Amino acid sequence: MALSSCESELMAKTQAAKEAVWLNKFLSEVLYQEQVVVVIYYNNQGAITLAKNYQFYTRTKHIDIREKWVHEAIASKEVVLEYVLTDL
Repeated sequence: MALSSCESELMAKTQAAKEAVWLNKFLSEVLYQEQVVVVIYYNNQGAITLAKNYQFYTRTKHIDIREKWVHEAIASKEVVLEYVLTDL
C-alpha cells in the first residue's frame, strides 16, 4: 500500500515501464525491427524528479529497489519520462 501520492505514482511508473520495455523487446524480436525508446507521460513532477535524480533518501528507502530499476532503465535510454500538464 502506498503511503503518499508520489509513492503510488512511482509504483505505477515502474509497472508501466516494465511492461513497456518487455513489450518493446518482444515486438522487436517478432517483427525483426529495432527497439524504440519508450516514452511515459506523467503528471507528478516529484515522481519524475525522483526517477531521474536517483539518490538514497531516508523517506524513500522502502521503495528503493523499485526506483533503482526505473533509474537504470532511464540511464540506459530504454525509458524516457516526460511531464504532461493535466487540467482539472
